[in-house]
Amino acid sequence: MPPYFFDITTVGEEEYKAWFSLMSEERKEKCRRIVSENGKKSCIAADHLARSILAKELDCSEEEIEIKITDSGKPYLEGNPLYFSVSHSDVIVACVCGDTPVGIDIELNRPVMAAAQERICTPEEWDYLSEPTSESERCLRFFELWTKKEAIFKMDGILPRKDREIPALHPETLGIKVTTEKMGKYTLSVAELICD
Repeated sequence: MPPYFFDITTVGEEEYKAWFSLMSEERKEKCRRIVSENGKKSCIAADHLARSILAKELDCSEEEIEIKITDSGKPYLEGNPLYFSVSHSDVIVACVCGDTPVGIDIELNRPVMAAAQERICTPEEWDYLSEPTSESERCLRFFELWTKKEAIFKMDGILPRKDREIPALHPETLGIKVTTEKMGKYTLSVAELICD
C-alpha cells in the first residue's frame, strides 16, 4: 500500500479544468468555496489523484469513478470494497488506497506555537515532544505526532474529533499500524488496520 504523490505546480490550467469537470457537484462546490489558488488546485489535484488510482485498481475509466463525501468530509466509493484517503499540504497532494480502511496525512514542517502543540498532545506525547533541546527537532516530533493523529482520524473520519484521545505513540492499542517518514520539508504518515 504505497502512498502516491503529486506536485500541483507541475500541471497546467487546461488539465485542472479537465479534472474539475470530472468532480462531483458536491466536490466542485467545496472547491469553489476555497479562497487560495493553491488550495483550489490542491482540492482538484487530490480528487484527480484518487480518481486515477482508483480507476487503475478497479480497471475502469476515471469517468466511471464516483467519489462521495461523508458528512464529516471523508471521501469514499459507494458500494465498493476499496478504501482510500487523501491529504495535501503546501504544493504536495498525497493519496493511499487499500482493501481495509486507510488514512494518510502530509504536512509541511513549519513552526507551531507551543500552545497549539500542547492542545493536541496527551501527557506522554507532551513529554516526548519536550525531550529535544533544539527547536527544529521539536518541530519534527510535533509533525510526526500530528500526522499520525490525522492519519488515524482519516481512517474512519468519525466526528466529534478529540486529538488528545488519539494515541499517536501507541496506535497499536487501537489495532492500527502507522508508518511515518520525513520527506524533505514534509512529514507523511499512513495509517492502516493491523491484519492478522
